[in-house]
Amino acid sequence: MSRTIILMTAALFTVAIAVGAATAGAMPDDGHPALLPTVAPTSAFPLYDADELARNGYPDHQHGYFWPGWLPPLDEHGEPYGFGSFCTGLHSRDRVGFTAKPGLVSFAPFSLEFNAEAEPCLVAPFLGFCEMALIDAQALLGLAPVGELQMNTPDSMDMYTAMTGNGPWRMFSYRSGTAVMQPVGILARRTLIAHAARDVVTLWLLDVNGGERLPAWFREGLSAWVAEMGVHLCNYMASYRLDGDVLWTPDRIETVLSSPAASDPEADRRDYRMARYGAFLMVWHLVENHGGLEPLREVLASVSQGTDPDAAFREAYDLGLAELTTLLDPVTAGEPIGTESQPRNPARPPRNGG
Repeated sequence: MSRTIILMTAALFTVAIAVGAATAGAMPDDGHPALLPTVAPTSAFPLYDADELARNGYPDHQHGYFWPGWLPPLDEHGEPYGFGSFCTGLHSRDRVGFTAKPGLVSFAPFSLEFNAEAEPCLVAPFLGFCEMALIDAQALLGLAPVGELQMNTPDSMDMYTAMTGNGPWRMFSYRSGTAVMQPVGILARRTLIAHAARDVVTLWLLDVNGGERLPAWFREGLSAWVAEMGVHLCNYMASYRLDGDVLWTPDRIETVLSSPAASDPEADRRDYRMARYGAFLMVWHLVENHGGLEPLREVLASVSQGTDPDAAFREAYDLGLAELTTLLDPVTAGEPIGTESQPRNPARPPRNGG
């Protein structure tokens, strides 16, 4: 059994041990990212006030799947879906449309290739996260899936790096309807598996709806926003703040996010994380402070119908893309929760229940 499969078993099927260890220490206060409201298509913006953000950090609801008592959600027929709905232990459940065979699990519009010697139910949970991610991303963005997202998860980080050129700070490599994911067991151990699913599914959903014509800061920032990566991205900045400002101009963000990974690993880790943090902040400000989801959905619908992105933004926001980009510049717009790292570990359950 490969190291990845061992990690997946530990991460997904002995969760109680991990949760017990994570909650052994006292929380610094009653704040927690999961206590903030969840964004919905009907949400009124700005959704979060300054006191809430100071107390809880950026919203992050992508860890509760591993807390005691969590169960898969139920559809309108009372049937479970999403994470936990494809398998019970190592045995496949009878879900219509779910296929599990050596080296491949699929559930439209997703397929995931893996080591054919591994048990399919050790990797199938990732499809559950993708299913929930698509439901949420569709609802928030108003976009429909087209075609299929074909994914591959190798056995080890060495194999992942060899296939993609990426270090572990890049959770996946996505291009034109295909993605190579970090070993899903490692994503689970890092408590990033649900974030990664929402991230890659959002990029794919944008891509198949004309989003490749949108700037990289917008695509990457929007996928990070849907994936609720704010707490993690903010905390990644802690070590870089020691060397100076972590906020970049949109031009620099765009350059990094639209370029291949840097050849120097440490430089790539720094540049990628800073650029993604900046892109996340730009989309955060766009949604929170400039009309919420309605104009954003107007832009995406217009672009999906072939409209030039600049014209689409001008119609929805009364500002062209260049003007809006300047308005959202993180250097001037700032950080909603300030410059301090957040002491709350979003993988731990809230002390007061949530």
